[in-house]
Amino acid sequence: MVWLACLGCGDSQSAKAPKITPVKVTVKINGQPLPQAKVTFVLTSDKVSGSGTASGVTDDSGQATLTIDGKSGACVGGNAVSVMEGEAPPAPGAEKGDRHSRGDSSKKTDNLKNRPIPVQYANAIQSGVKVDVTEGKSEYTIELKR
Repeated sequence: MVWLACLGCGDSQSAKAPKITPVKVTVKINGQPLPQAKVTFVLTSDKVSGSGTASGVTDDSGQATLTIDGKSGACVGGNAVSVMEGEAPPAPGAEKGDRHSRGDSSKKTDNLKNRPIPVQYANAIQSGVKVDVTEGKSEYTIELKR
């Protein structure tokens, strides 16, 4: 029965599950905290199976705890990073799941500090931002420039 779980996983010699370690990241732009930004770490190794993508949304101090597949953490190894606008908070009085509850997200982010986030950071592969996640280190800082 165990072998059924691996069907479609590819050659077990070439791909294995990535190691996950807790990661807390602080995102700054020009030295200032970047609140309500979605941060995504994408593992760049092709020697692992699984999604390899961890993400989180920064709080008012620019800090986020990353999660991957419902677990706290990010993949150990080299990660390409993207930073973009996070989810806009729901409109006051809106119910969860209401398709109109988010309103116009561009208007909501206009009121946030240190905006706009330069579009160059929205794509992990093209952003130029890289983080080498290692076991035993759980806090990282990302410095963006305008």
